[in-house]
Amino acid sequence: MHTKSSRGFTLIELLVVIAIIGILSSVVLASLNSARLKGRDAAIKGALNSARSQAELIASNNGAYSSAICTDTTMTGIITNAKSNSTATAAAAAINTTIGTAGSTNTATCHSDANGWGIEVPLPSVSAGSTFFCVDSKGYSGVLAATSLGANDDDCN
Repeated sequence: MHTKSSRGFTLIELLVVIAIIGILSSVVLASLNSARLKGRDAAIKGALNSARSQAELIASNNGAYSSAICTDTTMTGIITNAKSNSTATAAAAAINTTIGTAGSTNTATCHSDANGWGIEVPLPSVSAGSTFFCVDSKGYSGVLAATSLGANDDDCN
């Protein structure tokens, strides 16, 4: 009997292997992107929780809540850091500190007055920034479906 020995792969076998590798790599890349966004969400939540501590220190040093909470340089640094995790563009790292001006999907918002303070930052894992993470002086810390800091608001509710 005459047997035929083959050396190497056929073109079809090679193309099938390349296709399988391509499909697997696309699945892995999609998973990594989702994990990256969730990591950015976690960084925002951590930064705002440290902002809560800083805001209470500022209020303690001043003897009361005031508008100075949102304009303190350490506080604006914390909020800007949180906002930089929310968006890829540095220009969008502005902080809305004007009470009466509602928060938006591309701006971190910090409102403070004699009654308290509230800070919210849009989360990147939700499309179009339609979800915010908010902390306030009344103890709230959580995710909101829309901006809550609007006219004369200094809390997340």
